[in-house]
Amino acid sequence: MTCSLDRWLLWFGILTTLGCSSYPRAHRAPTMTILTEESQQGSALHRILVEKMQQKPSSDGALIDPIVRIAARVIAAARQSASETMAVPFSWELAVVEDDRVRRVFVLPEGGIVVYSGIFHIAETEAGLAAILCHEIAHALARHGSTDMVQQGMTEPQQSALFTRDQELVADEIGLKLMAEAGYDPWEMLRVWQRMKMRMDEPSGDLLLSHITYDRRMDQISAWVPEALLLYERARRAPQRALPQR
Repeated sequence: MTCSLDRWLLWFGILTTLGCSSYPRAHRAPTMTILTEESQQGSALHRILVEKMQQKPSSDGALIDPIVRIAARVIAAARQSASETMAVPFSWELAVVEDDRVRRVFVLPEGGIVVYSGIFHIAETEAGLAAILCHEIAHALARHGSTDMVQQGMTEPQQSALFTRDQELVADEIGLKLMAEAGYDPWEMLRVWQRMKMRMDEPSGDLLLSHITYDRRMDQISAWVPEALLLYERARRAPQRALPQR
C-alpha cells in the first residue's frame, strides 16, 4: 500500500539524520538528497532531469522506498570500500521516474542517480536492482563518464555506448564486489544479466544497455563470484524482497 509522501519524507529524514538501528555502522544511511516533484527544484539533478530530459521525479512512496533502501546501503558500502576516496565527496542525489516503458538506471559523474520504474520488471528483487545500480555507480566511481556529456544533452543509453569493453568489465567487477559488501547476493548480478540477455530481442522503444556481448560478460562475472562471495559472507545481509510490479 502506498504511504503518503509526508509520512515517507518523515521516515527518510529520521533515517538520514540518525541512521537506522537495524543497520551496522558501515551501512548507516549516508547523506543523500531525494528529489520529488514538490521538492529540490533548484538542484543540479533536477535541472538535468526536467530541463534537458523533460521528465519529472516521482513522489510515489511505494516506488521510492525500496530504491532509497537499496541506494543507502550501496552508497554506505562504497564509502567504506576501496573506492572510498571517490565515493565520499560525491553529492549523492536520487530521482525516481515513473515510466514502466523505460528499463533504465543511470548515475551521473558526481553522484546523481536516476531510476526508471520500468527497471523493476528486469530487476524483479531488491538484490536485482542493487546489481544494476552497483554497476552504474561503479562507472561513476571509476570516472568512466563525463560531466560534459550531460551538459551537452547526452543521456543514457547514449553515454553507455561510449564506454569501452574494458570499462564495462571494470564496472561489472567493481559493482559485483560493491553489491556483496552492501549485503546483496553477488549471484544475483549474473541472474540479472541473464534476464537482460533474454529480453534484448523484445520489441521496445528503449535499449536497456548498449554493452558488450552478454555471454562474455556472464563468463567474467561467474569467474569473479567466488571472491565476491567472501565479501558477502562478512557483510550484514540486506532484506530479500520482491520489487513492486504494476
